Amino acid sequence: MAGHRAAGRALRLRLHPVPLRRDPELRQPPAGAAPAEGAAPPYAAVMVDVLRTTSTLAHAFAAGAREAQFFAEPELARAARARTRRPFLLCGEREGLRIRGFDLGNSPFEYRPERVRDATLLFASTNGSLAFLSTHDAAVQWPAAFVNLEATVRAAAAWLTGPGPAAEPPAEEHADLHVVCAGKLGEPAEEDTACGALFVLRLMQRLAEAGRDAEVRADGGALSLAPESEAETHRLLTECEHGRYLATLGPEFAADVEACARWDVTEVAPTGRGARLGRPAGGA
Repeated sequence: MAGHRAAGRALRLRLHPVPLRRDPELRQPPAGAAPAEGAAPPYAAVMVDVLRTTSTLAHAFAAGAREAQFFAEPELARAARARTRRPFLLCGEREGLRIRGFDLGNSPFEYRPERVRDATLLFASTNGSLAFLSTHDAAVQWPAAFVNLEATVRAAAAWLTGPGPAAEPPAEEHADLHVVCAGKLGEPAEEDTACGALFVLRLMQRLAEAGRDAEVRADGGALSLAPESEAETHRLLTECEHGRYLATLGPEFAADVEACARWDVTEVAPTGRGARLGRPAGGA
């Protein structure tokens, strides 16, 4: 039965400092593994990996990329490319560095229009890919970073307040939207938690303007970590553990950190499900 999504109750938002599950056997869902429309779980998922996967994805789709698929391990991405004649690009990193034999690493500056326009990206990053895989059963997935935060807030708010299945209220442990931070090797990363917190605060404001109430659950006072300015974000990213590590790899990596600290430089909010993203409606 179609109706107003979550009508008559507050929307439930959850902020997770690490992926919902970190299964060592987590593998790429087979093609077609996304739930059928009638059986899609009534939740959405926003993934946050500021340094650097979701920042890079925002730039890649702004540059005209067609699709991104996510893999837990590089060999799974290689096997996927070997099974098809379509022009796929192998993308990803280990310890911040491009994987040997891959076409692209994880730097926003690599994803230029002449390189990625109309391309399908097979992504195997250390932490970001696992965040997408951990929520592959969501009804919809978006990548969020500081560089495309407002665009993603708009997309999530439209989904939450738009028409949807008239479902029973979710169980207490469930939510209408999960904001999932990639973290680092199963541990929280402060830059991801801060970005996720800012996303939630902006989303709450937009929902309030639409006349919708929201309940938020965030571990350990995470919402207080939201930066108040781009300057504060720059300090956070350059001083956090992973930002400092990337800077040790060379000046081009330090430039990546600077780029990832920018606010709302693209209006692109890639959208997908089943650990696959595509261009948003009306995108490049």
